[in-house]
Amino acid sequence: MSIESISAAKAYIESQNRAANLGQSSVFDDQQSVSVSNPNGGFSSLIQDMVEKTVESTRKSESVSAQAVAGTANPIDVVTALNKAEKNLSTLIAVRDKVLSAYQEIMRMPI
Repeated sequence: MSIESISAAKAYIESQNRAANLGQSSVFDDQQSVSVSNPNGGFSSLIQDMVEKTVESTRKSESVSAQAVAGTANPIDVVTALNKAEKNLSTLIAVRDKVLSAYQEIMRMPI
């Protein structure tokens, strides 16, 4: 059974909405380290920030690479931009894999 990342994200959002409707606290509410960049946000805002940073760093690396092809960019800037984009993408993929793994583990739990 293959589970897409969007399905896992939707399931997580639904569980958060149900917890909010029942007056329960979120799993991540008391953990300050989860939402360092946005102290009022939850897991979804953390993921959104990660995606935005990844897209931004990818666009910057593409821009710097284009400048390098034109011969106007510093090679150190090119390598730095590419490494940053690669690091952000790897981090985002690792988080996605962990979320999917957790979702699959929850789905295997007996009721």
